Amino acid sequence: MISKDEVDPYAFSNLQDVDQRLRRSICRHIPTGKWVNIESVGNTETQGSYTFIGTTYLGEIVSGNIRELDYSCPKMGMFSVDDCVYLAERTPVRQYKGGINPQSVKFRFMTGEEGTCGFYHNAAFYDMLDDKYPNITDLISNAMKSPTTKNYAVRRFNWIKINEFKIVTLYFMRDKVISFTNKGVDITPSNVNHCTAEFNRKYLTKEINLIRSALQ
Repeated sequence: MISKDEVDPYAFSNLQDVDQRLRRSICRHIPTGKWVNIESVGNTETQGSYTFIGTTYLGEIVSGNIRELDYSCPKMGMFSVDDCVYLAERTPVRQYKGGINPQSVKFRFMTGEEGTCGFYHNAAFYDMLDDKYPNITDLISNAMKSPTTKNYAVRRFNWIKINEFKIVTLYFMRDKVISFTNKGVDITPSNVNHCTAEFNRKYLTKEINLIRSALQ
C-alpha cells in the first residue's frame, strides 16, 4: 500500500492535464514566496517535467519548473478594501484545479452582500493569504481623524468598526465581541450574543489590549 507521503503531487498524466489543473490559477512560487497567476505551461525535454510562465498581481513575469510551485489552496480569511471588510471562502465543491481561481473562492461582504472576484488584483487579498495585517494602533489613530465610519480587517476572522462617534467595536465574523469609547472605556455592544462574546474575548485578548491601549 502506498502511503500519503509517497504520492508525488507533481505527477501529471500529460501536458493537457497540467494545463487543465494549473493554467489561470494563482499559486505560490516557492523560491520567491510570490503569488503567481499561471498564464501558460509547457514541456521540457525531460519526459514528465513541466514548466510554467505566470505573472504576479503587479504584472511581474515569473517562470520556472512547476515543482517550484505550491498549488495547494491556502487558508482563506478577511481583508479590507476601501473601508469595507470582505471574507474570502473556499467554495464547497471539489475541483480538479489547483491553487486559487474564481470557481474555488467566493467573497462575502460582512453586511451580507456578495462580493466579486476583482479582489485578485488587490494587495490586501494577497496580504491576507500571507496572514499579514495592518497595525491596530495605526488604524485607530488614523480613523480618529476621520468623520466617517471606518472598517478594517485585523486578523483572519476578526475586524473592527470605528463609527462616527469614535466607538470602536471588535468583531469575530459577524458577532460583536466588545466595544470601547474613545477613552478606552469598555461598553456592551448592542444586540450582542453574550455567550459568544465571552468566549471570543478570551480568544482575542491581544487584540482587545491593543485597542484599549490605543484609545487611552
